[in-house]
Amino acid sequence: ELRRLTDTIAPLYLLGVYVSGQRATTTSKIAQVRPEEGDHKGTPLLLLPTAYCLLMPLIQVKTSAPAPDKAAVEGMLQALSSKLSGHLGKSESYVMTAFEGDVPMTFGGTLDPVCFIEVKSIGSMSPSQTQAMSADFCQEIESRLGVPSKRTYIEFADAKGAMWGWNGSTFG
Repeated sequence: ELRRLTDTIAPLYLLGVYVSGQRATTTSKIAQVRPEEGDHKGTPLLLLPTAYCLLMPLIQVKTSAPAPDKAAVEGMLQALSSKLSGHLGKSESYVMTAFEGDVPMTFGGTLDPVCFIEVKSIGSMSPSQTQAMSADFCQEIESRLGVPSKRTYIEFADAKGAMWGWNGSTFG
């Protein structure tokens, strides 16, 4: 059973997941603790370094629809940033968004407006998360750009920390 927890309990580590019966060693960059108080008193918890838990969500939108004015694009990107942060439970301070409009694209052999969205995150997205994000992002794109949900594809990709760079290093 995995359960996401949000309490910060030690510097440089964020309480990430509860994993029943698993042990960790310090060489694996994961520490195991047993909380002394609260809802999870005595329960083994794994602590993952923040780089593995919090960083690097990306949402990138490409569409054949005409790009709206700059203020509308910025509003859409801010909304998508907030939504992605909420769905993944990750700090919005690390969310990156990108938009490209007027991209030559087809879907189903037609040139009607179409949209392709990429969502990437270090770690693992669950099927229930991707389902919720698909519904939410399709609704956002349809309301802001007029591209029907049935003409929107979304690719969800889990990234390995070592395969994603930032600030002159990687997350793994």
